[in-house]
Amino acid sequence: MKKILAVFVVLLLIAIGGTLYLVYEYNAIDTDAVPVIAVSVDSKDMFLEKVDWDVPFLFNKIDKKVQAVYSESDETQVAIESEKSYISTTPETASVDITVTNQQDEIVFTGTDKEFNESFYFTENEKYYITANVQLNTDKQGAGNAEFKITADVNITRPVEYLLTKTVIKQGEASSIILQNIPESVTPIATSEIGKINFTATQNEGEYKAVIPSSYATQTGEYSIEIDIDGEKTSHLIQVEPEEFEVQRFDMAESVTNTALTYNSKIEFEQVVHPTYETVDPEVYWQGEFIQPVVNRITSPYGVIRYINSSPNSVRHEGIDIASPIGTPIIAPNHGVVEVAQFLERTGYTIIIEHGGGLKSHFYHMDSIDVEVGDMVEKGQTIGEVGTTGYSTGPHLHYEIKVGKVTMSPWPFFDGTSVIFE
Repeated sequence: MKKILAVFVVLLLIAIGGTLYLVYEYNAIDTDAVPVIAVSVDSKDMFLEKVDWDVPFLFNKIDKKVQAVYSESDETQVAIESEKSYISTTPETASVDITVTNQQDEIVFTGTDKEFNESFYFTENEKYYITANVQLNTDKQGAGNAEFKITADVNITRPVEYLLTKTVIKQGEASSIILQNIPESVTPIATSEIGKINFTATQNEGEYKAVIPSSYATQTGEYSIEIDIDGEKTSHLIQVEPEEFEVQRFDMAESVTNTALTYNSKIEFEQVVHPTYETVDPEVYWQGEFIQPVVNRITSPYGVIRYINSSPNSVRHEGIDIASPIGTPIIAPNHGVVEVAQFLERTGYTIIIEHGGGLKSHFYHMDSIDVEVGDMVEKGQTIGEVGTTGYSTGPHLHYEIKVGKVTMSPWPFFDGTSVIFE
């Protein structure tokens, strides 16, 4: 009997010891028992933020739940300099769900790591926040999920793209050039014998646009446009072809020429108007096609060749003359800032509006002016009335559209066919 009792006690102690050992082993299970999982973006390891795992125990009879949350102070950041990045996961058998949000907390991608690698591209230079939820089921180490995250500091360097919207133009037409992917804080510069070319930033990030003007007086032939972007220089060619212009012959009373075409009137005009050829407002105000400032009969077209008072020498007409009764309202063809608003002996009551980027409207021979220098005018706003002041034979509005000192045909601006609208 004593032997049986002793054996029982021994077995009981062994059972208690075994139980205590199993309890110890069960309690000792921690994250070290979780299989090694790693997720990287362009070979940069993502930060393991959270683990939720079921570890098998006692010959897979029961599971021990292991959970861990790690400090956000260890958050990892990766620098990305291209539109495309790649995510890799260890082990490859894991199932991975990826979410990408931008700085505005907008989700820009959600899908698997495979879908990310195949179809996701970064579009903006900013910070993105990438999270990865990894699910894994193993035979020996249990199953669960792990969450990773990383901040992607995206600074994509894209090659500059050049688009000359029209490589062949006729005298008086305009072309334009669009530049994309211009680095921040860099303003491109263009020079050409064809005329003044002013780049202005568009609403698209890294994009600049410039009007390339030509006039009736632009010599036909090929012109080189030299573009300098922070020391990187390129050349682009544009061809100017001849355009046919009308011929007019008419008489002008000497009383008008003797008062409006004096030396003093010439100096006054040069002092007031010529400086505007060089001024450029970097902000673009004009929107959409231009409105004809007065709608009526065109008495002198753009670029017409004029012979006055039987003179053998011709002069050219830089704008269009629109005959209308005195007092007819004149409207602003587009948004802009008034740069000149005063009486000049040669052009009478005169207004110049800067539409942005050096693109300007000129209004001459007005009867009255309803705006002042510095006023912001809206498209369609009345700015004055038709008159016959200055060097004028009768009531009309003389209208010009210029970049620098180059006057272009206004008709493509009125009907929306100009390439500046592209």
